[in-house]
Amino acid sequence: MLPSLLFVYAEIGDQVSIADFHHWYDNEHVPARLSLPGFLNALRYRAADDQQPSWIAMYDMASPDTTNTDEYRALFPKASQQEKFIIANLACLNRRVYNPISVLTHPSASLSDIPTRFLFVVCMDISPELEDDLNKWYEEEHLSLLAKVPGWLRGRRFKLGNHAELSGKPTLMMSTPTKYIALHDWQTSDFQGTPEFKYSIETPWSKKILGSLLKLETRTFELHKSY
Repeated sequence: MLPSLLFVYAEIGDQVSIADFHHWYDNEHVPARLSLPGFLNALRYRAADDQQPSWIAMYDMASPDTTNTDEYRALFPKASQQEKFIIANLACLNRRVYNPISVLTHPSASLSDIPTRFLFVVCMDISPELEDDLNKWYEEEHLSLLAKVPGWLRGRRFKLGNHAELSGKPTLMMSTPTKYIALHDWQTSDFQGTPEFKYSIETPWSKKILGSLLKLETRTFELHKSY
């Protein structure tokens, strides 16, 4: 069974220091989650594109229900005063739980190659009557073309399950998450300028799908820490 995903956008803001933010994540927040059944790993990324939110935390989970357990729900009531202060005062802490759709890994990639240095996040919405076409395009053409782009090692697709803003005083307001998200692991950050990548989004099928999207958001992040 493919892992589900807990995906969290964060923006620190001016009420929390970056040192406190990292200390909290590294020494309290992430360890508490990895101690629970169902949490398989954790990764943190920082923005490589000068956009906000500036940070991502991602956790592979055995099931989307991992965040519905009594143990998970008990984390916040039992949290330290420092954690409660930080969460309440971040500019953004936007949590999303995703159900897996598919994954394609480059044949040359080994376990030690992933996570890669860069992560390309692609968020998409499309009208319901075109969802089957979107999924068919991704599975039958797009992923296989991306696999031919130098530096691409893995692509994972997910469908939104639920989401929530956790910050008590959000000053960076996030729009409603898209229904679909794709995460692509890249060894380099200059992939969008390659002929192979340009071809992957310029085929007739690609132009049809991309032109039909109601919403498209892309972000590039660089790996900060693997746990």
